[in-house]
Amino acid sequence: MHTNGLITWDKNYLIEFWVPLYQKKLFYTFYSYTNGESSRISITMIGYHYLTESGRIDFDKLIDKYKNHIRERSFRAYREKDENGKFKSIREAATMYSFETFISIFLQDIEGKS
Repeated sequence: MHTNGLITWDKNYLIEFWVPLYQKKLFYTFYSYTNGESSRISITMIGYHYLTESGRIDFDKLIDKYKNHIRERSFRAYREKDENGKFKSIREAATMYSFETFISIFLQDIEGKS
């Protein structure tokens, strides 16, 4: 890219792009994309359904909604197998990512903050 004049180095020896279009293209090529989890959750999320009459969060209802989401979503690709090849659990990282996404969608819907 340097030979063709697309990049050079600035005074701090950081790469500098001569053409912003190439910088944008490379950024979007290597930037991680979303997996669509947020859009699947937000379609069915009606935040005020999980609030009490006094405006507090009904955590039992919210957790039940999350459990239903997990059942619908599956997570088959993230499940761990035992030594016999049978599914035993979901990896904690997959569950944490999913739960954080779920809670952030809920908070957005009720215009809350964390």
